[in-house]
Amino acid sequence: MAVYKLLDDFEEDNDFIILAIHSYLEDYRVAYLLNKYLGTGFVKTNAVEISSDKVFQCYEWTDTKNDLVWNLIQNYAVRAKKNTKNALLLFGELEREEKIYLLPEQKKVDFLIKVNTREEYFDSDKTLQKIQQIPDIQTTYKLAANQIKTRTNLIF
Repeated sequence: MAVYKLLDDFEEDNDFIILAIHSYLEDYRVAYLLNKYLGTGFVKTNAVEISSDKVFQCYEWTDTKNDLVWNLIQNYAVRAKKNTKNALLLFGELEREEKIYLLPEQKKVDFLIKVNTREEYFDSDKTLQKIQQIPDIQTTYKLAANQIKTRTNLIF
């Protein structure tokens, strides 16, 4: 009878590339500028829902020429949180806004581009140079997938 053993040193195989974008623009404006400067065709899709209170805007483009799927995801979402600590307020319960993050360890990143491919099939440096030429983008860089603690949030 054969004995099978699971190894603890299993290394995840990431079949995607993550590009981080810093910009003060709204999500639809970033998608428009990427379409203009990169020649992509991002269109708004269903929002990515991590849990009932964590919903992030998402745009998708299927590159049929290279057989790639690109996703543009907003890294943060704003939700209203009720303040119920002080019940005797003049105007009732106060609501305050709270930012929640898709990747909490990357709080300074505004948008993420996820390309479903391996590094050897995609020229990320060329893409980063083109994105850097967009006037309203402050900076952009590649995130190492093995350094992202919440990789499971990127599976959709």
